Amino acid sequence: MNTGLNKLTTLWLAVLTVLLLASLGMNAAWVQAANDPPVKMYTARVAHDAGWGDATTNNKSVDSAVNWTVLLSVPVNFTGTRHVHHCAVTASSDVQNSDGEGGASQNRYLFDMTMDNLSGANDGSSTRTVELNDSSGVDDPNVMQVGSTRMFGSVSAGAHTFRWLAKKEAAGVTNTNVLDSSMIVICVKERL
Repeated sequence: MNTGLNKLTTLWLAVLTVLLLASLGMNAAWVQAANDPPVKMYTARVAHDAGWGDATTNNKSVDSAVNWTVLLSVPVNFTGTRHVHHCAVTASSDVQNSDGEGGASQNRYLFDMTMDNLSGANDGSSTRTVELNDSSGVDDPNVMQVGSTRMFGSVSAGAHTFRWLAKKEAAGVTNTNVLDSSMIVICVKERL
């Protein structure tokens, strides 16, 4: 028997076997792809997942222990939606130490954030208390930074207003100024 012909036949059979296996593999992939459901692409729409914010350098006087001073307000509008949102709110401000040199009063101020409410909580989860004094012989800070974060869950359809508020803790507390403030509201559609 001719060994050259055997080698050529063996090589030819090996090539045909590889081609047959490759063809079967590609056909199996095509058949599988034909049976797969189409891929769904989802895009975020600004009307559902969105962020809003506000900032100011205008001074606001905090001069009441009864009425809250609105430092910033950020409106959002979910009118026409049939689902709820979750909104994360972050706000911060610089508060001036307005107590005169050697002031003896314990000047405490409350800061809070609300949704659709002009009054904050005196001791809520997002309420922050700042105490400012100008002690004699001590280099007390002239400005103090205060901030808070709060999650508002299950915000219904419609128009809403988030507010960053401040007030004096008690009537005898020295009036103060909030020098600058910023507030960010980020809302996402509730996933069921």
